[in-house]
Amino acid sequence: MSVLRTGSIPGAVAALLLALTACDGGSAGSGSADAITIGSPGSSSDAGFYLADHRGYFRAVGLKVEYKQVSGGSDLIPLLSTGRLDVGGLSLNSGLINAVRSGNHLQLVADKGSFTDGSTPSYGAMLIRPSDASVIKGPADLRGRTIAVGSAGSSLDVAISGYLAQGGLTTKDVKITTLGQNQRVIALEQKAVDAAFVFEPFLSQALGRNAGVVLADGGAMARDLQVAGVVFGGPFVEEHPEQAQDFLSAYLCGVQDYNAAVRDGKDADAVLGIIADATGESVESLRRGIPIGLRSDGALNADDVQQTIDRLAANGLVTGPLSVDELINTRYAQNAQSCDEIRAKAKTS
Repeated sequence: MSVLRTGSIPGAVAALLLALTACDGGSAGSGSADAITIGSPGSSSDAGFYLADHRGYFRAVGLKVEYKQVSGGSDLIPLLSTGRLDVGGLSLNSGLINAVRSGNHLQLVADKGSFTDGSTPSYGAMLIRPSDASVIKGPADLRGRTIAVGSAGSSLDVAISGYLAQGGLTTKDVKITTLGQNQRVIALEQKAVDAAFVFEPFLSQALGRNAGVVLADGGAMARDLQVAGVVFGGPFVEEHPEQAQDFLSAYLCGVQDYNAAVRDGKDADAVLGIIADATGESVESLRRGIPIGLRSDGALNADDVQQTIDRLAANGLVTGPLSVDELINTRYAQNAQSCDEIRAKAKTS
């Protein structure tokens, strides 16, 4: 079976969307293993998908993949739940948790975004205006100020709450407003907000044009925070468990290639070129950016996930308690095939 590269570059996404609109029958979750559908916003955090696809790792394990462009988690959850999509990347948020509590059999199966331990920069950070750097020096200085984030009810709530607590504050002592990624930087520049939590690629772009300076790195705010994960739809894992295992094995090989490139420089030009083609970002922008925190073994921080669930429940954003074991499934990552074997097959397939 050959990998379908439909949607691997932005120009091809529209054609794929038309095909999916005409017929959802290509989805593994809808009963056919002909093609596994991946919901993707076309961001660099999907690097593992793109590399596994382009380098033939999915093909090596006998899979075809297709991409469907989605704007965010609110689109992904119903599509994954009903089998119209098989795989997606989701931030750890109240929407995902409430969906699982409601009986949707979504499974968080692998890491797809984590902060560092604070010893190196994370791919997300709290920014303030350069002109305020002498006034806002720490969390206590944020009292009464407005902080822009992407959405309420996510793992980032844990990071911000923990950071504010270092200054003796709670979220009641600040104003939290939600804005899109690029809008956060613009709002900061226009003095509509006092601080903004921003992820790559907007983080390095903002720093590059001096639109903001880092008040606190994500890893320093919440060490090893589990920000996002690979999520399998219930119909996919129930109807095609072997393909689900093979998919994650190939995906992790792509993640390993990404980390080898951005951390050690191995084959960096080729790796960044593949991601640039898939996302529309320039190679230079990717090279300047802080690497996405993707764990090569796909391991999930279960304790951190449970802490996020509990905090969101305490804040009334989750409809009730949920055990982390009802949300995550680590066996796919633990049983992943050897990437040496998959790469060898990719060279001959």
